Amino acid sequence: MRKVDRPTVKALELTAPGACRADFEALYGKLRKGQIFGAFDEQGREDIWGRVLSASTDRLIPSLFGFFEDLNYLKNVADCMKRLFPLSPRGTVSSALEDAFKDANHRAGQCVIQESESTCVFRPGSLADRVDLGRRQMWIYAMRNYPQVPAEPKKKNLLAKPTSEKADEIILCEGAILASRLGYESDKIHSIAQRSPDREIARSTLLKARKPGRYKYSEAAFEDYVEQIVNLFSAAQPVTEEEARAAVEIDCSDTSPKRSGIPHTQDHERDKLSLFIDQLHNTDEEQCDEISSFFIRRSVYFAFFGKPSRPN
Repeated sequence: MRKVDRPTVKALELTAPGACRADFEALYGKLRKGQIFGAFDEQGREDIWGRVLSASTDRLIPSLFGFFEDLNYLKNVADCMKRLFPLSPRGTVSSALEDAFKDANHRAGQCVIQESESTCVFRPGSLADRVDLGRRQMWIYAMRNYPQVPAEPKKKNLLAKPTSEKADEIILCEGAILASRLGYESDKIHSIAQRSPDREIARSTLLKARKPGRYKYSEAAFEDYVEQIVNLFSAAQPVTEEEARAAVEIDCSDTSPKRSGIPHTQDHERDKLSLFIDQLHNTDEEQCDEISSFFIRRSVYFAFFGKPSRPN
């Protein structure tokens, strides 16, 4: 370790020469000139280089700077999880997940795999697989949706909190339903899953359109009005993944993705379409010219939750 100097660490941190041609070319040029790993002879540098390439085919080379930056990102993701899995006074999200897992709603010898926001499939798997894949998929759900499901406001500041910190009830309900499908059970999950976000939105719309105190609805007909609006919601047709991806790509800029910490909004909006377990675990990709924002999300996912012990 004493032979690895600070310039070498700074040059390597958050790069992926095993996956990115631009990183490979920039770093290999420095290696050949002895600007990195300069305390080693030429053969020693080549041997180390081989290990560097092998370690960075599917993730960024870590650093302390990147670790603490990514903790800021993970805190937001964890806040989303706490909406579904409240913590005990000394508990953690991991312990809350463990306590809530009841292996419910499963077929014997099979696991539920979420392939998209609207589709799940069954695949062969043991109880240990269901525990591991359930845990991973709940964290991935939070990675997709944390901007819409922020931390629950603290009671002492409840009246002063801006409305932008309210959770998207539809996304929260979808998370509770997913948790239930993955085998988690609790009063909190059951309560959220039983809510009807469409009805709540319809009620809110009616009341906001005509302010209470200035207007009133017939009490006998109010629920009928709500039902009419809910029926209009059901007329919406789901957008295909291709349409959703095309819409996001139109708004994307050419700004390079952040390699640590909270991602750019446009990168997040594009990447969340691919943040599902099959795509995160698929590392059979050819070397690319530049690091993608999705590669960075997968690198963070592997860093905090580990690579799967075996293929899906």
